[in-house]
Amino acid sequence: MSDDLTRWLAGRTFVRHPQADPSRSAWAYAEGVAAAAAFAAKPQRGGEQAVAFHDDGTFRMTVAGPDDRPTTMQGTWQVDPGEPGRAQLHFQDGGTVAAVTRGPDDRLIVDYGTPKAN
Repeated sequence: MSDDLTRWLAGRTFVRHPQADPSRSAWAYAEGVAAAAAFAAKPQRGGEQAVAFHDDGTFRMTVAGPDDRPTTMQGTWQVDPGEPGRAQLHFQDGGTVAAVTRGPDDRLIVDYGTPKAN
């Protein structure tokens, strides 16, 4: 299962439309032009957000910041060896951690709660 989640995440970009999902949790897979456009767009309050998982274990997430200007956050991701259906995102700021799982309809589910510590 760990390899399955790694293969599913690596090289993929997911987008989220806050108006469609106010819970901040479900992100849809985007590819090709849609994936590139998600990072080219300037996120704004309620606008599209994107997260890209790279094969080298890094990720980049673009969201609207507190002043509505685009903010890019980066960090590393790794499948949890104790829970192979779950990966953890460790943001570069050192304080933010999130957990991700594969949800229904191949959506990425992001949990900004308290992920299990490795």
